[in-house]
Amino acid sequence: MGVDAGGTLTDVCFFNQETGQLKVARASSTPADPSRAVINGVREILTRSSEPMPVVYFAHGSTVATNALIQKKGVKTGLITTDGFRDQLELGRAKRPHLYDLQIDKPVPLVKRNLRIKIRERILHDGRVE
Repeated sequence: MGVDAGGTLTDVCFFNQETGQLKVARASSTPADPSRAVINGVREILTRSSEPMPVVYFAHGSTVATNALIQKKGVKTGLITTDGFRDQLELGRAKRPHLYDLQIDKPVPLVKRNLRIKIRERILHDGRVE
């Protein structure tokens, strides 16, 4: 089952791995409590079926969250990062349309530098903290 909570509509899809059947439902989004629209969409799909529909995987996406990032709307945000990586957001990668353009305007980072806190530890491959 997959869900995408959007600003206007919330889409819900159910794919039956055994039969290959796909069911889709849409519910009006509920901005005050997005979970209500998710529940309404899931309920609609499940009640349309005459047989039990076991859910073995549930994926949740949010167009609302993506749009908030794109439009730079949201609350003041902080970031905890490993020492030495605080400026990684601004440095970015070498995958830019104009790699050697020194005059290019860089996007404003999602988290201001003074709100990026660095810590002196690393998490190892097995989850232990060094």
